Amino acid sequence: MDVGRIFSRSLELLWKLKFLWVFGLVMGLTSGGGGGGGGNSNVSARNGSFGNPFTNVQIEPAVIVIAVIVGLILLVVGLVLFFYFRFVSRGALVATVRDVEAGGAPTLREAWKNGRMFYARLLGLGFLVNVPLVLFSICVILAALVPLFSFAFSNRGRLDDSPNQVFAALGITGILTICCAVLCLVLLSFVIHPLYEFAVRAIVLEDMPVRAGLRQGIQRARENLGNVLIVYLLLMGARIGYAILVAIVAIPVGLVLAFGAFGLLQANLNALILVALVLAIPLWLLFGAIEGVFQIFESNVWTEAYLSLLNRSEAPAGQESVISGQ
Repeated sequence: MDVGRIFSRSLELLWKLKFLWVFGLVMGLTSGGGGGGGGNSNVSARNGSFGNPFTNVQIEPAVIVIAVIVGLILLVVGLVLFFYFRFVSRGALVATVRDVEAGGAPTLREAWKNGRMFYARLLGLGFLVNVPLVLFSICVILAALVPLFSFAFSNRGRLDDSPNQVFAALGITGILTICCAVLCLVLLSFVIHPLYEFAVRAIVLEDMPVRAGLRQGIQRARENLGNVLIVYLLLMGARIGYAILVAIVAIPVGLVLAFGAFGLLQANLNALILVALVLAIPLWLLFGAIEGVFQIFESNVWTEAYLSLLNRSEAPAGQESVISGQ
């Protein structure tokens, strides 16, 4: 596998196929990294509630109604984006790279059509992988909190203990249990992510049903573990570098918003809430777009890597080097 070509080609397609940015925006808005705008608005609201006792400002009923309406609208839009457009976009990104590498010239309409074609299967894969993962994570977290629950029940009459006393009562065992649970979940996500990405490619690139695609993706990842690990580690390094670049943008924006929120808080809590509601959507779109750029690049890398392995496995031994150099 020519890893250097895979990454350079992925960047080339990111720049060349501008219509992919639409799907990248959807991916960014529905990922953890794309929620920067909503996060800032939540912080502002919390700061407002913290400062309320000092300013003695009461929230007007009209402001509460507006906040509830905006929150409900954002919730509905977020659910539609996540459960429909995200999976359509994922399929569209993979299928577009496939068509380009096959010599085609896909358009936004064709990409959308391909994404809709694989929507049900990709949604099924998402449920098949994530539902057990969520349930397992809940069980691990609850098991890790057993020492804390035991301490709380055994000290119901003395819940005013200082944090140092609580920390000492939990002991090394309780602390290690929580740390091990967190480490277990991190390692589990580390293992599942490349397998999930390969399963998506198996479904789209090899036109497989959900369970067969999951098995095929896992099998290809196991057969090419070294190459997959190299690609994954390089992507993690790229993610760290990109996060630093995003922080250069996010930190100044966050500081400006924080100072602005503090100034509004001294004047009027209702104005602070309204400004936060107005800024929530553009900030969500801004950080969603920034995250979406990396989402496109990452998707292209996984697709190019899978195509490289797929072509190599299907080509005669004498033609592998020719295909890998195309």
